[in-house]
Amino acid sequence: MREIKFRAWNCVRKCYIYNVEHEYDDDLCCFSDALDDSGLIAEQYTGVNDTNGREIYEGDIIRFQLFATAQGIVGDIRYNSRYGYCVFFYNGVKTMWRQEYWTDYKALQVVGNIHEDPELLEGDNDD
Repeated sequence: MREIKFRAWNCVRKCYIYNVEHEYDDDLCCFSDALDDSGLIAEQYTGVNDTNGREIYEGDIIRFQLFATAQGIVGDIRYNSRYGYCVFFYNGVKTMWRQEYWTDYKALQVVGNIHEDPELLEGDNDD
């Protein structure tokens, strides 16, 4: 079973707050009103670490290295109600990789997040 962890993006201070699990209600499957009303965006840990051992959360921007000489493909981590955590890549055509596929690859590297580094995404990032 994977570890349940959350971080929250503070929209006012433009920074992350970690270890906000205590605000999550397992029975209701949502965050407390205090967290929801405070301008924080909660993002859950996927249970997977990148090549450098960094935890991968929703909202992270990752690079997948296909070949040693290639620049790599950039995408962001999102939760999909049908498939769970997915990587949405923008290499000309939107591609979605379900977590069951990308966890086997050791070439995933967190290079930023959607709040601080949106310019890393190549193309439209809408669903």
